[in-house]
Amino acid sequence: MTALRDASRARRRTAWTRFLRSPGGLFSLAILAALVLTAVLAPALLSEQADTRDFMSATQGPSREHLLGTDALGRDVLARTLVATRLSLVMAVVATAIGSGLGITLGAALALAPGRVRSVGARTLDGMLAFPSVLMGIFVAALLGPGTTSAVLGIGIALTPQFARITMNKTLSLVAEDYVRLAEVMGVPRRLVIVRHVLPNIAESIGVITLVTIGEATIAVSSLSFLGLGVRAPDYDWGQLLTDGITSFQLTPWAALAPAAMITLVGVSTSLLGDAVARVLNQSAPRGAVRRLRRAVAAAVPGRAATAPTDPDALLSVRGLRVEVDTADGVGAPVRDVSFDIAPGEMVGVVGESGSGKTMTALAVAGLRGRRTRVSGELAGAAARRRPGSTTPTSGDAQSIAFVFQDPMSSFNPLLRIGTQVAEGAPRGLSRAERARLVERRFADVHISAPAHRMRQFPHELSGGMRQRAMIAGALLGEPALIVADEPTTSLDVTTQAQIMIMLRQINQERSTAVLLISHDIALVSQHCQRILVMYAGRIVEELPASRVQDAAHPYTRALVAATPAMFGRADEPLTDAGPPPPVTAPDAGCAFAARCPLATEICHREIPDPTTLASGGRVACWHHDEAEVTS
Repeated sequence: MTALRDASRARRRTAWTRFLRSPGGLFSLAILAALVLTAVLAPALLSEQADTRDFMSATQGPSREHLLGTDALGRDVLARTLVATRLSLVMAVVATAIGSGLGITLGAALALAPGRVRSVGARTLDGMLAFPSVLMGIFVAALLGPGTTSAVLGIGIALTPQFARITMNKTLSLVAEDYVRLAEVMGVPRRLVIVRHVLPNIAESIGVITLVTIGEATIAVSSLSFLGLGVRAPDYDWGQLLTDGITSFQLTPWAALAPAAMITLVGVSTSLLGDAVARVLNQSAPRGAVRRLRRAVAAAVPGRAATAPTDPDALLSVRGLRVEVDTADGVGAPVRDVSFDIAPGEMVGVVGESGSGKTMTALAVAGLRGRRTRVSGELAGAAARRRPGSTTPTSGDAQSIAFVFQDPMSSFNPLLRIGTQVAEGAPRGLSRAERARLVERRFADVHISAPAHRMRQFPHELSGGMRQRAMIAGALLGEPALIVADEPTTSLDVTTQAQIMIMLRQINQERSTAVLLISHDIALVSQHCQRILVMYAGRIVEELPASRVQDAAHPYTRALVAATPAMFGRADEPLTDAGPPPPVTAPDAGCAFAARCPLATEICHREIPDPTTLASGGRVACWHHDEAEVTS
């Protein structure tokens, strides 16, 4: 934890240094600080001078006594301009707060709404955005009557559509990302997905927009006061001062130029500050696309005792893993009593049909779980003790588990360059140049041609295979002990599939990096892995050496092998009866495969078989594995 805090502090210091070295950022920050200081001190120090009328000195130009001259009533222009800073800024900030609060709430609600409601809401927002905020503010202020409160409410309501549209668009774009989909797959309600996974990840963008909007709100509330719909005497803001100054502009131009300059200064400084902050965040802050809820499985929910002692020599040793998810039909268990080991440098495949629990097992091992997902069991080994992204390359404690998702296109932000996104997975504490050099080396390691050029490209400019290579390169940044590859060849052509698998095998052999390969294709897994775990209905029904897949003992494994298409001729006949696997809410009673198994007897429907070690070195959970071996 100390290393994590130190790395986080180092990253924040680097970002702050980069911000201060930015001319625009430093200038805008200094200007806004001066404005805030003026807003705090000026009313207390200059109110008397600002309100004192000297008709003998009315409409005078700049002098030693009055640096910017006096207005038509002989009041000091500079003092009144400085005193008006507080009310002008407070009105702008409050209006922005109203607009952002209402807009973010409305945008998130529309993103959660049914398609038709969302469509109508989006069109309504588009129509409101067609009108300038000042016009909308005039309409609201006219309904409520002139005054400070009505002006602030009017501008706040006028700013609501832009925040709502931005929030809705960003939310809808993020809900399709892998890390958000994973949360939904694990049973997290859509509302909580938005609150916990989406809104925090768009906070940076909303924050930058809010900074810029303060300048816009300053102009808008000043415009309403200028038109007589805002601040009323005896109070005054820059807009009202501008109105008073216009009437005597030819005699005392500074009476109008001074408040106009202050309005312009706020607008320019907030825009520069927002731009500087955006650049810093884009360069240094980690995206939400990589913010994953990494938590130790053993600490999630106290579970039942492990079925067997963990292997002290294993890189990862899992015992009695169970995942429960709240569903509309009750509590479901997509993973039930799963136990396995992965040795250092070993390549293990997990196969099974859709819904068998392969991905849920991998997610639980990696610490990815939702709020309504309960994980129990025991997780031990070197990979279980380490935390991803918590060390520097010289710390001696590598990243534990890296995850490679199915679809690399949905895992990359289309608006950011590939190199920028991949660099987000680099160990904390590295400078920007060091991260770039590390990413370039990893791109070369996974055989990406012209890595420096590829780093500057956007995701859509790369092929599917190249994007998958970039994702694997990102997984290698932290020198992981284990790579979990969740169907990494999905949607790729056969040639590219072979290249990706050869590359994973090469990484496994050259770096001694263990690989947990998830796939539907038992033939693919048997070609590249040393061991195979066969899952059905949330349980591992057989564990066998990949070289012995043709001699499988479990009827389900034999069915998978028989269902593999043949290159020439006809595939083997199916070995199971038709029908889907049991639902995740099915009780733990008997063998889950019994309803489809041609060898099933009464005991299969009544009792769950315990794993049995075979002479071949594998393990099988089947009451009739001897009969299956004989008939194979």
